[in-house]
Amino acid sequence: MSREINNDFKELKGFIEGYSLAHLVNEESFNIVLSQQHKKLFSYLTFIAELHFQQNEKERLKVISKDQIDFLTESCSDIGNSMFLSIHGAYKASRIMLRSSIETFHKGYNLDDLPQIISTKSVFEIFDNVNKLPQFYEEPLKSSAENTFKLF
Repeated sequence: MSREINNDFKELKGFIEGYSLAHLVNEESFNIVLSQQHKKLFSYLTFIAELHFQQNEKERLKVISKDQIDFLTESCSDIGNSMFLSIHGAYKASRIMLRSSIETFHKGYNLDDLPQIISTKSVFEIFDNVNKLPQFYEEPLKSSAENTFKLF
């Protein structure tokens, strides 16, 4: 058994030594998708950076709490992780990270209206509660929320 383990370990090391994504950069379809994802992530990162900048400004209006910024920052981090996983072909894990990002975003975005949202453990309960908020019954958020909740 130990010989099989050692041989398998050598194969694992060989796989890791030869692991490269360089060939993907030459594929047009990969670059199109990567560019689309990058633009969206870059925009979100810029938004988060601005929130952090304003959080440190003494003159700013206090319209968003530190907890909200923390949740939104975590949501952005989850999207970055999802992109990384997707690039490496871990699509199921990537989708789980996207789902986590959506859940975490809603916790930050809706904390003022649903203070109990941060202690809610059920993803479905979070989405049900968010879906009941009046702002999601009016356009343009109504269509956006309906499309998001169809994913789950």
